[in-house]
Amino acid sequence: MDLIKSILSLCSLVAVVFLAGYVLQLLKLAFFCVKDKTRFEYQKTKINPVGYFRSLTDRNPGTEKLLGIVVIAGILDLIGSHFLKEDRIGSFYENNEYTAKYFVNVFPENGKSKNYRVVAEIRASYNEYWEEDQDGNSHPEYERVYYLNKVYFDNSHTLDFDEEELELNKRTLVRDNNGKSWYVELTDKKVE
Repeated sequence: MDLIKSILSLCSLVAVVFLAGYVLQLLKLAFFCVKDKTRFEYQKTKINPVGYFRSLTDRNPGTEKLLGIVVIAGILDLIGSHFLKEDRIGSFYENNEYTAKYFVNVFPENGKSKNYRVVAEIRASYNEYWEEDQDGNSHPEYERVYYLNKVYFDNSHTLDFDEEELELNKRTLVRDNNGKSWYVELTDKKVE
């Protein structure tokens, strides 16, 4: 999924450059109209989106379709990344940071009693850490993390946690604010 997001980000960059080039062409035309004191007649100009697009691909006609696909994918990604953000674990457009309620499986530490599927308040975020590459240069890396804040049992009993880190679909040993240990398994089932 990270590869797809990287490709779509590159497509978005190409789309922005393409659209900026088109806007610059229109500004250039408007400048010359004002300078020459001529009336701007859009129909008589050679500047239009299709013409500008073709001028970029005149040298190699095979790139016309590829550039069109890249620009369309980039525009769709720009729209999606701004308007389709959601607080859903694993979503392609998952928000960077949010707090939401999800179902978790809770197991007492001793494991002798049954487990409970209950509602929990989860905070999603990213951890930043620095990696060193082969050349000795440091660069940031980001890791998606989910923190457990609170668990709500059916009988209105709650457990509070100091942002214990959880992993999706894995049992994680956590300690509540009263000092009791629990195994908690985060699911991707959001409380609607």
